[in-house]
Amino acid sequence: MRAAFALLTILPVGAIRTAPGRSVLFAFPLVGLAIGAIWMGVGAGVGLWLGPLVGAAAVLTADAIVTGGLHLDGVADVGDVIGSRRRGAEALAVARDPRVGALGVVALVSVMLVRFSLITVVLTSATGAADPHLAWFLLAVPTVGRMAMVAALAWSPPAEGSSTTPLI
Repeated sequence: MRAAFALLTILPVGAIRTAPGRSVLFAFPLVGLAIGAIWMGVGAGVGLWLGPLVGAAAVLTADAIVTGGLHLDGVADVGDVIGSRRRGAEALAVARDPRVGALGVVALVSVMLVRFSLITVVLTSATGAADPHLAWFLLAVPTVGRMAMVAALAWSPPAEGSSTTPLI
């Protein structure tokens, strides 16, 4: 469990002395649940106090801080790789380059705008006259996202040169 939190967040869970094994994947949804609780707390607190737009911005900021921007870096890398139109080792080299290209920025800004818009809708509905149960989406989204990570890693083929096998 600690290894999953250490891998997916910057929360102070103590140092992990060995590389996490495949069993750490099963704790990913619990990490998502904790992140969702942060989203829900920040969204409800800031959203009720300052409104849904500021609440959505606060949720995105809290998410970036808690996760160390890991997923944001991945989105920019995917945008750069798609924009490069390269395959195999060349695409991997583009993804590993710490610089972000124009399409990486476009991908990141686009994803952040969509996330901001959807969180604003949820917070508007939760604090307005609509359905307050939509706030539970703030808890569910990071949890389901980490479950999707487990599924993607379980069904993806091992990387070239890796001796590991898929989980399923």
